[in-house]
Amino acid sequence: MSDSFDDVRFHHIHDSAITVLKGQDSLGILDRLVTTNLEGMKNFDLRRALFCDANGRVEDISTIISIEGQILMASSSDSSVQTRGKIIEGTSWNEDCSVIIGDEAIVHLSLIGRKNDDFSELFYDIELLTESSVSEYDNVIISIREYSGRKVIDFLIPTNEIENITSKLREFGSVEKTSDCWEFFRISNGIVSIIDARGNLPSELGLSSLVSISKGCYPGQEIHARLDSRGRKVKSIVKIYCDDILEPGVLKIPEVGNIQVTSNQYYNGKSASLAICRIFEGDKLEFALPGGSSAILKKFPFL
Repeated sequence: MSDSFDDVRFHHIHDSAITVLKGQDSLGILDRLVTTNLEGMKNFDLRRALFCDANGRVEDISTIISIEGQILMASSSDSSVQTRGKIIEGTSWNEDCSVIIGDEAIVHLSLIGRKNDDFSELFYDIELLTESSVSEYDNVIISIREYSGRKVIDFLIPTNEIENITSKLREFGSVEKTSDCWEFFRISNGIVSIIDARGNLPSELGLSSLVSISKGCYPGQEIHARLDSRGRKVKSIVKIYCDDILEPGVLKIPEVGNIQVTSNQYYNGKSASLAICRIFEGDKLEFALPGGSSAILKKFPFL
């Protein structure tokens, strides 16, 4: 098996928080709280957005979907209480917005295809999908992402439909994998999770595309605008490849100083980590870990 699982087609069920917002003011309230411009969202539109604190640092990562007059939001389960609390606190007494917890009713599942995979035999035609919209199959909401030539199909599935959908995925040749497989894929492809993002700036995480500088005020907007005007960043997210298991925390190496390891996964004899460090020259940097073994810092091409 290769580092990026190029030859493996698999699916994984996420521990996501699912929130439904009902009421005519829901989209406007949410727009005041997130970094992405949500104005003008139409039925079946999708936006990815960040919740940040007043210092511009990430508190949650969310996927926001407008569907049939409601807002469906998938976000981090670790931050769900705080995120839902911000929505409730941000709703004025005369605004129409109800926050409904959908964790027990809807499941978030991802299908990860092989590199340059052929999805023609999948039960749904993915050619109908774009990264800024969703489609509906029966009561299942479907969207798409792509990383280094590998498509990730996301499903939001009613709990009573899980067995039906997973059966169709098995017929397609997909194997259900545990979280360690997903985590290795995620880290190898620079897919930022809340464990990497929390407390860090979007620009350091490669998430600047989720920040709409020109939109109205939201928590952290002034900080983001100031950083954007300077046009320069000091730190960036990178991946670390080595044979050792790296625990999250700070590594000190002479070449770049402190490296903040945010997540790590050891799988199939390989260790992959995401970390934030000072920007260095070139695309990669070899260095020695404190124990003496070698490791490689590698930049992501999308940064």
